Amino acid sequence: MSDTFYHDDSFYQFIKSLQNAWYEFVVKNTEIYEKTTETSFDIMCRYACEVMKPMALDMARNYAKNLERERIST
Repeated sequence: MSDTFYHDDSFYQFIKSLQNAWYEFVVKNTEIYEKTTETSFDIMCRYACEVMKPMALDMARNYAKNLERERIST
């Protein structure tokens, strides 16, 4: 992958949001996390799909634009 992908601000924000969401999930749902139930992971996956999907799409768009710019400039 291109270095642009790793230096893209939207990518950084996306990864940081995933980290923050997981931390919040674990801290707020300690007893659920300790049980490690399938439901707890379903809740996190649902959160990721519903809330983070727009961020992932935005990151992918920006990555594609940056790749296109790199291709044109070389």
